[in-house]
Amino acid sequence: MNKAIPILILLLLPTLVIADAGYLGSVTQNPAPVTTLGAYPDISMESEEVVVELHPTYADVTAGFTFQNGGEEQTAIMYLPLEIGTVFVSRIASSFEDLKDELSIQVNNQEMATEGLYQGLYNPELRQEMGLSWEEFSALLQALNSKEPALGEPLYFRKYILSEDDPDYASWGNQPLYPAQMLSASWAVPFAPQESRTVTCTYRYFYTQDYNQSTERFAYPLFTGATWAGSIGKGKIYIVPAEDFDWEDIRWVAGIYMPEVEELSYAQLDVALPGYHQKTYPRALKWYFTDFEPKPMSLGHLAFYPDVGSLGVYFMGDEAEEDYIGSLIYLYISSFHQPTVYTGISPSGIPLRQEPKETANLVAVKEEIKFLEQVDFLETKGNWMKVSYTDYAGEYDPDLSPFIGWVNLNEKNKDGLVLPSLLPWVDSYVPKPGENE
Repeated sequence: MNKAIPILILLLLPTLVIADAGYLGSVTQNPAPVTTLGAYPDISMESEEVVVELHPTYADVTAGFTFQNGGEEQTAIMYLPLEIGTVFVSRIASSFEDLKDELSIQVNNQEMATEGLYQGLYNPELRQEMGLSWEEFSALLQALNSKEPALGEPLYFRKYILSEDDPDYASWGNQPLYPAQMLSASWAVPFAPQESRTVTCTYRYFYTQDYNQSTERFAYPLFTGATWAGSIGKGKIYIVPAEDFDWEDIRWVAGIYMPEVEELSYAQLDVALPGYHQKTYPRALKWYFTDFEPKPMSLGHLAFYPDVGSLGVYFMGDEAEEDYIGSLIYLYISSFHQPTVYTGISPSGIPLRQEPKETANLVAVKEEIKFLEQVDFLETKGNWMKVSYTDYAGEYDPDLSPFIGWVNLNEKNKDGLVLPSLLPWVDSYVPKPGENE
């Protein structure tokens, strides 16, 4: 049976190769600068080409970026994550030497050596509890920050110290001296004045899965494109099937704060990437953009979990800011499971209309699907989804009657970028056919 893909042309969240295949698994992205925002004000990303080739449990990602130095001679330190810290599975404390071969970095076709880089969100109270000045703390961890970060800003450091490795802190037990949320590969790119350089990244991305490995999710945030000077000059992102991948297994496509996606029944890739130039595929998803300024979001590790990570924080009661989510592409994949429950991911709410058109009245006066509220799928018509929604206003009441209405999955902002609306509800365990619930 031919299943139509609901192109929740709504685009998203969030980035590098994170090879933890557990429930809070992997994510990939553009190269990010190892600095605070705007520290390389003269270096811009002129072009971006990305090909994501889908396999049943992983994707092979090849991405090429052209950077232009508009200023004097300087060296930019860039990174791509290898591992995200989770409470379930993490290789944060692993040796970088054991992980660095999981990706290849080339600059102007020359293979680059990479170094391990840890990232955490800075909390000066932890430093103060150690009785250390910033200079002492920075030297101990081999921090890269040029000055002490503010509370909540990224802290980049080279040395991950478990207390058992440092006699001075043995009383802490086998705990990290300072917690890292991400282990990345980093490399230095020297730029002559006004020089242009090309960075090519190749890596394998293992999907985030539920515990039963019945569903997979793929996330490619572009928020790091917003951390270079100006906008991305031009870009193309293709998602294509490998020979062992069934295209009909894509159950949901979202492009949040992205231009509208094209679904192609045949594609000849117009990219210069090695191995993909003019290569043909029977199906493809394509995003094309020029002068594109991705919507930035937090560089913290939660940005790498568009479903159970960043959203999970708000399930615990925190209020969502409008900028909690940035530009991102999101796929929900399963060989058998079609999502029937969805979650509202717009902090400002999603209008629920009586008919599938923008001019239709709301189902009730000012009625909206609130942030993180669930809806049940009824049917789709084009880029609209008919849902059943019960507004419990914070308290569950089984006697409330649901609202039935339509959600526009392709609503755009004034810049023509698709706004966040719905994502499939993430189940921690999805039974396979024939298994007991």
